[in-house]
Amino acid sequence: MFLHLFFCLLLSSSFSLSHAKSQGGGGDSSASDLSGKQQTETSTSLLQFNMPTKIGLKPLKENYNPLTRPKGKDKAATNVRVGIKLLALTEVSDIKQQLRIDILSQLSWIDTRLKDVVSKEDEPQHVDPMQIWSPGLAVANIDAPTIILSEGVTLWNDGTINLVRHSIETAAVDVDVHLFPFDQQSMEIQFEAMDYDHSEVVFVVDQALSTTSVEFEEIWELASWKITSEKRTSIVNGKPDSYIIAKVRVRRLFSMAFLTLVFPLFLITNFTFAAFFVFIGDFGTRVGIASTGFLTLIAFTYVISENIPKISYWTWLHRYQFTSSLFVMFVMLELIVVHGMDHAGLAAKKVMGKLIDEEKQKGSSRYRKAMLAYSIDWYSTWLVPLLYALMTSIELYCVYRERHSINMQFDVAENAAASLAPASLPAQITARLGASAGAMLMGQ
Repeated sequence: MFLHLFFCLLLSSSFSLSHAKSQGGGGDSSASDLSGKQQTETSTSLLQFNMPTKIGLKPLKENYNPLTRPKGKDKAATNVRVGIKLLALTEVSDIKQQLRIDILSQLSWIDTRLKDVVSKEDEPQHVDPMQIWSPGLAVANIDAPTIILSEGVTLWNDGTINLVRHSIETAAVDVDVHLFPFDQQSMEIQFEAMDYDHSEVVFVVDQALSTTSVEFEEIWELASWKITSEKRTSIVNGKPDSYIIAKVRVRRLFSMAFLTLVFPLFLITNFTFAAFFVFIGDFGTRVGIASTGFLTLIAFTYVISENIPKISYWTWLHRYQFTSSLFVMFVMLELIVVHGMDHAGLAAKKVMGKLIDEEKQKGSSRYRKAMLAYSIDWYSTWLVPLLYALMTSIELYCVYRERHSINMQFDVAENAAASLAPASLPAQITARLGASAGAMLMGQ
């Protein structure tokens, strides 16, 4: 059956081929003419667009090339007004050295080539981002791909273009955790036009649109959000470039870190001090308590290492951990020394009032060592815990003062930068951008 079907198909294909050949060369020439005409039309269409095209898109204006920037007189740089609003602190990772934020970027510039494309009665008109030139604002210190949640472009009668983009940006930042877990961070996200240098595109900040209503993240409190424009050396080509610098200052909400990292250290160390309050003659129990505290402290070291970044310097928590370890080691050494000085247990007998007359001989070296061991143990019982509590209080006070001092330095630097910042943009431009941003967010 299958063999029969195969021969039928073979005969029908042979008949179709012979019929096509019998039509002669005229068919071939007409087909080739049609193909050439289609190629010509396609090439002409692509030349008219002068850009990567989408199906259904038409050029906004004849001979308009969206791949070239609008040039002013004497080919002056294109001024792009920028406002960046912080919508959310998505993640501040001191372990990964990352900052992830949810932002609303609002850009505006004038392309005189598109003047009168939209009538005043119909302005503004929404256009596709591929139909117009844009500066291509992107994160220079990017650490993960940008997630664009939405994007809208509007065109006005005078050629003003407003671009509003809602995106999530992830940047690689420098995190200083010297004061962990009481630290605060000042981080930068650098935006630049990757394809243009400072002589071609200049960014101007609109402070009225560079705002935020964010207060807290899970671990961090937002202290300030500042947007400035600076001229820096490009990390792409090494030329002077116009940058938008988003400065984020955050303070760690340290209450949970204190309860889970600092307070356990305090408890473990004070648990070790309980060995002093055990009867001086019960050496086994005393050493058992101190050993338990020491081993618990060693195990807790791994918990601490998992909660801080891999760094080569000490943090405040490392310093406090090291000091606590010294106190625990002192307890161990004190117990061993006291037991070695009074291995006969005379100090224990003194505590119980059972010293016999022969053992009370003041001249005996064994008695003197026993009484010295008793004195050392008595003073250690009270002084070591008090000294540790005092040291903890001093450490907390010092880190509070240092945190406050750093906060004052940040405030002074930000106020100085704010005094040099340019004035806000004209109210009309700000209103246009604000309206575009509001419409896009409402659409979501």
